Amino acid sequence: MPTGATATWQYLGIVVAAQLSAFGVWAVWAPHSEAGIIFRLRPPFNSPLYLVNRDDVDLSVDDESTRPPPTDPSDPIAILMPLVGLCDLGLAFSMFIFAYQNKYAEVGTVILSALFMQIWEVPVVYTRRGAPLAGALSLLILVWGTVGYALVFW
Repeated sequence: MPTGATATWQYLGIVVAAQLSAFGVWAVWAPHSEAGIIFRLRPPFNSPLYLVNRDDVDLSVDDESTRPPPTDPSDPIAILMPLVGLCDLGLAFSMFIFAYQNKYAEVGTVILSALFMQIWEVPVVYTRRGAPLAGALSLLILVWGTVGYALVFW
């Protein structure tokens, strides 16, 4: 393969690492937002992401019916999505380290191994969000897989 084409795949590998780190930061920083947008999981009532029409709430009445329920400390979204984000950040960090050391075959191996986790998200996204978002996720996986394959085998 010509040198310019190899450099292109190397830059695309760095772009994949940057995208994965962005997903990781999003999952750690705003777990309810990512879970709501990608998996359509609702945040708890008292979360700032919970959309309430403020005109429908009568703040002058203070009884149990107008108070939001207390925060559940065992909220699975708040526990699991940051762990998913830390996993994404760890994978992206390892890709950046390998790229810094000019070990792009290893970057491709990390990309391909990360895809095995993301492939299992497609059926979940399809059942929760429908075909358009599942198709977009499948396309992203296909592009990332192509970059990983090119880095490993070319």
